[in-house]
Amino acid sequence: MAKRNHIIILVFGLVLFVSLACGSSNEGTKVTPVAVEATLTSPPVSEEAGTVATPAATAPQPASTTATFEVGDLVEVERHTIRLNRVEYRGDVLIANFTIENNGNSDVNVSSLMSFSAKKSDGTQLTQEIFDCDEAGLDGKVLPGDKLRGGICWSGASPDDGIRIYYEASLFGKGAVIWNAVAGTAEPLDTATDSAPDGEVYKVGDLVQVGEHTIRLNSIEYRGEMLVANFLIENHGDADVNVSSMLSFSAKRDDGTKLDQAIFDCDAAGLDGNILPGDRLRGSICWSGASPEDGIKVYYEASLFGRGAVVWETVAATSEPDISADAELKTEVFAAGDIVEVNGQTIVLNAVTWRDDVLQANFTIENQGDAEVAISSMASFYARGRDGSTLEQDIFDCGSSLDGKVLPGDKLRGDICWSGARAGDGIKLYYKAYMFGQGAVVWRVD
Repeated sequence: MAKRNHIIILVFGLVLFVSLACGSSNEGTKVTPVAVEATLTSPPVSEEAGTVATPAATAPQPASTTATFEVGDLVEVERHTIRLNRVEYRGDVLIANFTIENNGNSDVNVSSLMSFSAKKSDGTQLTQEIFDCDEAGLDGKVLPGDKLRGGICWSGASPDDGIRIYYEASLFGKGAVIWNAVAGTAEPLDTATDSAPDGEVYKVGDLVQVGEHTIRLNSIEYRGEMLVANFLIENHGDADVNVSSMLSFSAKRDDGTKLDQAIFDCDAAGLDGNILPGDRLRGSICWSGASPEDGIKVYYEASLFGRGAVVWETVAATSEPDISADAELKTEVFAAGDIVEVNGQTIVLNAVTWRDDVLQANFTIENQGDAEVAISSMASFYARGRDGSTLEQDIFDCGSSLDGKVLPGDKLRGDICWSGARAGDGIKLYYKAYMFGQGAVVWRVD
């Protein structure tokens, strides 16, 4: 699970490249030194740096870009602050834990790979440990008034290497913030009272308008150390809305630490997929390592490249939405037996069979174009109930397969099954001829 999340973080770090590139320089940093309990004696700061970490500083002091800071120093970088909370050596791995707090009026985008580096005293750069770093990551968007806390790991490290850590708030700015990587911990780790995002923080049951779609947090539930959040998204616009639980949603404790999404131990109906104009999607997202006392907030970003986010508090509660009426799709809805032409092929829903709570649908696809058509029952087909919940495909004991290549002039016939289905649930079946295209063919099967 940790490896999967780190892969997502790596991809997200690359996505943030453009955002970080548009930032400003690191000139004009300020520092508020604080008391530090170090496990090793910190080397003195050079006279040239002109900064000494003394307790009880009352205000940030100006520092040149060549200053070298220590664990616990609160450094102001234009409109945000950054603090190295802890440095730890585990074997040959260096672990650095930071808190970034946004005191400005615009988002701060953070990338551990793009913004942070570490070097030995001889100038040798260390390699970041992406997959074996047992720390909450330090990647993502920090809203105005909010904070982000997490760790970065580097391999091939030793306390005797004279390692220094570098932070560049902008890839194309001048200078960097530099720390001595001397093992130590600054307590308390929070430098101020709990911060919160500027703007409204919503609750369970609130209906939030985001562009041309609405999103509603239906319920918050704690199952041991698992936080389960159930959402309903309705598309009122004229273009598809694409939802990704991993890319669009996050959760953080009040100290800024991000929680890990629990992908495999969550509810069957996830919150991923395409929402056609007039349609809806309902599903759950789960995070592990959660407690009601953590002051957790959940965040939704409708666009990876957009600004801001929708924020909810996570007090356990339930508020069921009104889903008695069918969603009013702004596209034609077909019935069994209709011949549908799409992208040089025809597709027909031949029959629908109910076996207890399993729906079995038999399709025929005929390729009338000049190029091969690749069919995947898992990737191209899905089914949802009236409330927008996605049904789970039943891949065992489901008749003839509907997977494979269809040559020009040829056809393929087969079955797809979904479990947890009932005839009165207002179920619709969807077929996407292109994985990354807009729209879908829709059948109503009641």
